[in-house]
Amino acid sequence: MQQEESRVEPYDNTMLSVGDIDTASMLVAKGHELVSVDKISNKKSGFIFKKTRDTEQLIQDYWLDRVDVRALAFATARKNLKSRLFGLDTIRY
Repeated sequence: MQQEESRVEPYDNTMLSVGDIDTASMLVAKGHELVSVDKISNKKSGFIFKKTRDTEQLIQDYWLDRVDVRALAFATARKNLKSRLFGLDTIRY
């Protein structure tokens, strides 16, 4: 149940850490697997994705405004990611 709170080694070649919620939202909306959300500090989190052969190119294309993403899928992904972030704030160890 608590998979998103577990620490994932971001330097693992099979994982990719993304610090920007909009980039993470785009990846989720495009069907990429979110493995965990790691709280780094009070104001910063890392979104850990399972890396595929096109993940890094997709991120590059996103920043070059070359990615088409369905607006509702993007908005839903962003809302869900924010919910996960706020949920991490309520967990006490």
